[in-house]
Amino acid sequence: MRLVEKKKGALKKAGLTKDWKEKLDGTWRLIFTAGDDGKGLGYVFFEACQTWRPSASPKPSIENGVFLFGIPVLTFSGPFKWSDATTTLAFTFDKLKAGPLELSIGSWESEEKMEKMQGPSFKFIWIDDQIVVARGRSGGLAVWLKDSD
Repeated sequence: MRLVEKKKGALKKAGLTKDWKEKLDGTWRLIFTAGDDGKGLGYVFFEACQTWRPSASPKPSIENGVFLFGIPVLTFSGPFKWSDATTTLAFTFDKLKAGPLELSIGSWESEEKMEKMQGPSFKFIWIDDQIVVARGRSGGLAVWLKDSD
């Protein structure tokens, strides 16, 4: 993991921030997570996906969901904000779907915190056409593979 962290500066120079919208747009399946202390390391055996829509209007959007046989069981969605300077995506959830039921839940974290990049977030280490690697605000590492959408 330290090697990946050291490469982050090189990734910015290699253009991580230039075409992130095109690369990140779509649905990504979470395949691996690790806690910040190295515990909780493991392959994600159930279908957990995140869909990022950087060009959504009026704000870029994120959807985080758990699926069973391709059917959404539980999803949270809301807006996000991207920082080119830090390759960080801050987000908040304002909608909850459980099967056919959809609820407006206000903001998981306030949009003001999101705008200041202080709420839940991912700091991206790598984005390409097939894989995304990021650290969560608490320091955990996550790896996603591009889903077929």
